[in-house]
Amino acid sequence: MPIKQRTHFTVQRAFSAQRALSVQGAHSAQGAFSVQRDLSAQRGFTLIELIAFMIIISVGVIGLLSTFNQTVSKSVDPIIKVRALELAQAQLDEVMARKFDTSTPTGGIPACSAATTPCDGFNAADQGNFDDVDDYQGFSATPPSSYLNYSVDVSVSYAGNDLPGLVDNQAAKLVTVTVTMPDGSTIRMSRYKVNF
Repeated sequence: MPIKQRTHFTVQRAFSAQRALSVQGAHSAQGAFSVQRDLSAQRGFTLIELIAFMIIISVGVIGLLSTFNQTVSKSVDPIIKVRALELAQAQLDEVMARKFDTSTPTGGIPACSAATTPCDGFNAADQGNFDDVDDYQGFSATPPSSYLNYSVDVSVSYAGNDLPGLVDNQAAKLVTVTVTMPDGSTIRMSRYKVNF
């Protein structure tokens, strides 16, 4: 082969090899670009995704905190109610320990009646003695300082007709103790005192 022809063949071959390398390099560069692009898409979140995530989390946190707030604020309620019940029970026990009527002897026997000793009933002059249950009618007190912002009211009324078997309304008295708690709500306890 002559030299001229041989040079042409080598140049052509070199050109073809270079072209093949550049095409192959382009393909590999595109492959590297697409791999790199896929990796960058997997690396983070878009702004819209982050905003949606923050909104969902904030709604959940707000719901959780409001439930927690209600639980904490209501956790004291049972203690306040128990204290009010204790106070009402103590006052009711004090009243029920008294005689049915001023005319009733100690121990309650014999019961005051028209046949034996007549009952005095609600006697305003005797009300300050607190020796019988009707002396507590209209009684109102502020409890000791350990029961701050509580108040106690007592009412007494005839209630013989409420109980079966009693024919005389004045044969029983209904004692009602009302305790007002610091939040303004009330608890009432009632009990009957019977003339026996």
